[in-house]
Amino acid sequence: MKTIIVNIVIITMLILSGLSIQTIGKETTDLQETTTSLYIHSDEPCFWYVIKARFSTPTTLTIREKHYQKWSNDTKHVPIIFDAVLDYNPKTHHCGGGIGSAGNYPNLDRYLQLDIGLFNFTYKDNSSNNCPFTHETNSTCIISNEIGTMYYIFMNFAVEGDYNYWFNTSEPVEILAIAEGDDTFYYHREDFHGKINFGNDKTTCIIDGKLKMNIEDNLFCWFYQLTKTGYPPFENWKGFGKTCLSGNGWEFEKIIQTLFPSLPTELVTTNYPNHDFFYGFPNGEYTFQTSCLFRSNYTYADTMLFGADIILP
Repeated sequence: MKTIIVNIVIITMLILSGLSIQTIGKETTDLQETTTSLYIHSDEPCFWYVIKARFSTPTTLTIREKHYQKWSNDTKHVPIIFDAVLDYNPKTHHCGGGIGSAGNYPNLDRYLQLDIGLFNFTYKDNSSNNCPFTHETNSTCIISNEIGTMYYIFMNFAVEGDYNYWFNTSEPVEILAIAEGDDTFYYHREDFHGKINFGNDKTTCIIDGKLKMNIEDNLFCWFYQLTKTGYPPFENWKGFGKTCLSGNGWEFEKIIQTLFPSLPTELVTTNYPNHDFFYGFPNGEYTFQTSCLFRSNYTYADTMLFGADIILP
């Protein structure tokens, strides 16, 4: 069960009022409240939350977030966690904001998956650090001249988490509705079933890896391959990678190569939205596909797909 606590300050009355919502799964609530302050709290490890707001005059919005996340406990381990704060314009389909992630990869990660003809074989040897370390976030985002109807989206993925958001405006704003759910996702290289898919701590190879997803409401996600290490001298991964999205008449493709310095490192289809970021896609079935061969002296290049199936109230 999820508990979302929302405290709304009503400007015309100059008092603090509160709204408590207890839900399981997805939920939408119509508010029709005028306020300058909104507080959101959740202790669910994975959740998304949407605010639908209408600004009658140009307004400065300040969003502050303070939370912690764990990527491991006694029973579960994930290599990477993420959090995101987005502002989405339903008229222009423009989406801005920030995305943060933190990683704690296993010391050893070996796997092999083959699916060629009648031969289908899978082997995994994944060790886990299971360390209790937490990732803490304390940041502030300021957005100027907000006008019209906008959506503000918060999403997170972790093993454990506690999240606090403060949504403050310079002028009174009408909060039309909110929506929330707990079905965020994070997929990695070993989740893409292909003809060949193998990797270890320094190498990733995928041939025709696919992952299909049925979206009930709206798809907001990132789909990309890391191509640089975090170690000096910031070595590029050596290799080639391609990621593709198809579904509902949409087709996008991005190619990254780091083998030949004389060639462009990125080749993308026309109108590829923000290169890696897909947002506001309608319900339906989507196929994410990747093929790659990368090698690094430090650690492996991951293929990542993360986001959520989100209601826009």
